[in-house]
Amino acid sequence: MGRGRSAGGWLRAVGLVLLLACGGSEGGSEWVSVTAEDGTFSFRMPGEATRTTRHLTTPVGPVPVQVHMYQTAEESFMVNYTDYPPEVLGELSVEELLDGARDGAIASSAGMLLEHRSIDLEGVPGRAVRISAAGGEVEVQGRFFVVDTRLYQILATTSTEDATSPRVASFLDSFVLHRGGGLM
Repeated sequence: MGRGRSAGGWLRAVGLVLLLACGGSEGGSEWVSVTAEDGTFSFRMPGEATRTTRHLTTPVGPVPVQVHMYQTAEESFMVNYTDYPPEVLGELSVEELLDGARDGAIASSAGMLLEHRSIDLEGVPGRAVRISAAGGEVEVQGRFFVVDTRLYQILATTSTEDATSPRVASFLDSFVLHRGGGLM
């Protein structure tokens, strides 16, 4: 798996975190299983994830965003979720919320949409996207899902050269929703 130094520099410049400014963890190549504190989901990352809480400004005040992230100079893997108060979502449909997540990822990465498709995860509606950023040197692959008022975002950011690596597919495919964990 080739990694160019310029792509690594671009990843840092892009910030690697598409929707929030948060720190990552460095190093390691051991895959780590992570289960959410509330038991609603799990996933695997290619290294130890850092967990942080950030806040998203909404019309009814700040909303916490739970972020799990693993980051190196060459790549970033992130799973985050936001529990929106019903009054924030208002009359938004699930489709509009998913499209908004897609549009936010494009805007935050200053990228260009390469691919967009509707998906589902065991009946849960979602979107899959590929975004080109940093002048085509960086690719972001993401999946977004909505359960009740919770938006999940699963994002992998790598050099364009590494975008088709098994690591990216393994990470994206590892996300699992668990029934009986409070949602669904």
